[in-house]
Formats: sequence, structure tokens, C-alpha cells
Amino acid sequence: MSKNPGESDPDGVMREYAASRVNCERPPMSYLYSSGSLADVSELVAKLTFVRLLQGEKLIEPENLLQRVATHEAGPVKETIREYVRFVCLVNPAFPSSREEEVFEAAYRYYCWHVDNLFESFAFELEDWKRGFEGCLFIG
Repeated sequence: MSKNPGESDPDGVMREYAASRVNCERPPMSYLYSSGSLADVSELVAKLTFVRLLQGEKLIEPENLLQRVATHEAGPVKETIREYVRFVCLVNPAFPSSREEEVFEAAYRYYCWHVDNLFESFAFELEDWKRGFEGCLFIG
């Protein structure tokens, strides 16, 4: 697994990304900027978390134990989800900071329920699995 871009100062990277409105009109980031749907935001945060945790991998292999550990370890998963949720609450008027815990809980629940499905769907894409997430916040 490679070091994530912005790992040393994720809040600074996030603020700069938000201030520049990077990808604010381009999916999948556009949903974080403007969707009023908690379900849509939760799904996107879960997918971004999965991609970020495995972005150093060439292929997603559902049977790869190291990949499974990387995507199931509660600490890094929660920290990554929390960073994306803070971003949502920073840029999306539908989700002010007063809703941060609600968004976090919904995104974490979605991630936990769907992580095995994410393995299967991203594995199906072979080497193109992260193409749709290039340029997204924290994803190189």
C-alpha cells in the first residue's frame, strides 16, 4: 500500500481542494459538493474510502487477505470516512457541521454493509477499477 496524498496534512489538503472547488461539477465529487441526499452522499463517501484505502493496488482481489485487512481495519476506515464527511460538511450546504455525526454514522454503516460488494464490483473492473475516481480528494 502506498502513502496517501495529503496524509501528513489532510485538513490543509481538504481546505485547499474545497477553496479551489476542484471537480465541483464532475462526478463523483459533484455529489459531495451538492447532493441533498444522505443516501447518495453515504454511498459516495464509502466508495471514496474504499478507493483511497486501496489506491496503491493495481488490481482488486477479493481473496487478497492484505487488501481485506486494509479495508476492514476500523481505525483507518473510520478516520478516512471522517475526513470525507468533514469535507462534505465544509462544502455542501445541505449538510452543515451540525449534521456531521449523522452523515458519519450513515456513511460508516453503508461502508460496513457494502464493503464486500465493493470488492466484487471493483475487482470486475480489472486494472480500470479506480479510473472514475482519479483526481478525487486524497486520491492520486
